[in-house]
Amino acid sequence: NLENHIDTFAKSDTLYMVVGSYFDAWTDKYGNSKPVSRVDFGGRDSSVPTMFWAALLRTKESAKGKAVWNCTADELRCAAFVISHAMPKGHEPAAKDMISISELEELVGVTLFPNVPNAPKSTYKASDWGL
Repeated sequence: NLENHIDTFAKSDTLYMVVGSYFDAWTDKYGNSKPVSRVDFGGRDSSVPTMFWAALLRTKESAKGKAVWNCTADELRCAAFVISHAMPKGHEPAAKDMISISELEELVGVTLFPNVPNAPKSTYKASDWGL
């Protein structure tokens, strides 16, 4: 459902997306907890992700067609979705599933959108993302 929601933005303007998994213990804003676990996968002992995430960066209408690295912070919007693997199937994306890119970077230890110095990583508005 998250992928379908994100796909709606790819049709309207520039959209960059980075996706990943998280493997440490995780509790989401709904209280769903997913402990660290392992599973036999094809005869291999494998870690099971506790959460997956999607980091998004897009231009606003005023900057349509402009390269994101040339945009001001006011011409860009970004946000992250974090979904627990303990979330019941059929969950529709909601504002509670969102955090800032800065929060995600701190959580997963990865720098996102490093070539976009003006990306507003510390803020987001759920309404900018259809929620």
